[in-house]
Amino acid sequence: MVLNVFQFRSAVLMPLIFIFGCVSNSTKNVANEVANSLTAKEFMSQNEDNEQNSTTDPTIAHGLALYLPEHRLSVGLEYGAPEHTQYPHGLAITTCGNRMSYSILLPSNFSKVGLLSVPRNQDYRFKLSDSSEVWLNSNSRIVFPFLFDKLRQVTVNGEAYFNIARQEDKNSPKMFYVKYPDYELSTTESVFVSRSRGAGLLYLSVYQGKVNVKYDGEVNEIPAGYEATFADGSYIKKQIDTVKKSIPHWAHHTFEIPPGTTLKSLKRKLEKIYSINIVFEDSAATKVVAEGAINTQEPISEYLRDLWYDTEIDYYFSKNNDTVYLSKPDIGWRDKGGYDSVGVK
Repeated sequence: MVLNVFQFRSAVLMPLIFIFGCVSNSTKNVANEVANSLTAKEFMSQNEDNEQNSTTDPTIAHGLALYLPEHRLSVGLEYGAPEHTQYPHGLAITTCGNRMSYSILLPSNFSKVGLLSVPRNQDYRFKLSDSSEVWLNSNSRIVFPFLFDKLRQVTVNGEAYFNIARQEDKNSPKMFYVKYPDYELSTTESVFVSRSRGAGLLYLSVYQGKVNVKYDGEVNEIPAGYEATFADGSYIKKQIDTVKKSIPHWAHHTFEIPPGTTLKSLKRKLEKIYSINIVFEDSAATKVVAEGAINTQEPISEYLRDLWYDTEIDYYFSKNNDTVYLSKPDIGWRDKGGYDSVGVK
């Protein structure tokens, strides 16, 4: 059973909470006050590469956290065992791994919106009050209302998987809107993945239903079975296999490396997945072709070990483990009798 906002009055007194197949028998009362207020606009425009943002709680700028601007509260959402937490102002949150459900006791006295931040190398999923599901990829943020009123709308910067629930109640808003920096998506019932961080770019894959894309007053419809790449309103689209690609690869915590990809081309992706700097010590290392898949839940050392075995590339880490150095020796480890070059510089 997924706890929703309308079930809270009867469920809040029960210590046993179910969420996405997880059971929580731990209840806490916690509140972390944020010293400085943060608007939704400031939150969405934050640069994830900044080391520090003086206007926010660090857990909001760089960690997995939910921020309630009207109440100046931050809620840590660390991965872990099932847990049910009650906060001031009538908010109750149940978490389990990378999933969350929320309930509200006093809707009239509660924050209108929540701001959710997902850092690098993590993803997070939750259900909105209308039963629509949102699954955020790493380096993504969303502004959402805890309770929908006359408008179903969220604002996103980054990448997200949406499963939009159809509203049968004649008094409920039918259309669901997803606002990006330059685009507005609208749909009544659909499953899709969208990604945009501004600069006039948008990537969209539609698996069920159809999605309308609005840019500068012009609207284009993308039906199920197609993915589209938009640039300043213009777009190209192609068909996709909606069976094989029903859920994006990052939701499986697996990244499939395209055939023929060199380490030079893969560098930026690896740095994003593992939050680490990669330095090539010679040009030969940049030309090494990587193959297979990356388990994004494992440390980079596991992937590098496999890469070393397959390609004989050498690697070592800096003393503080924030940088990995790659090189391609003229003589590989096999010719050296199984030599392992891993060390600390």
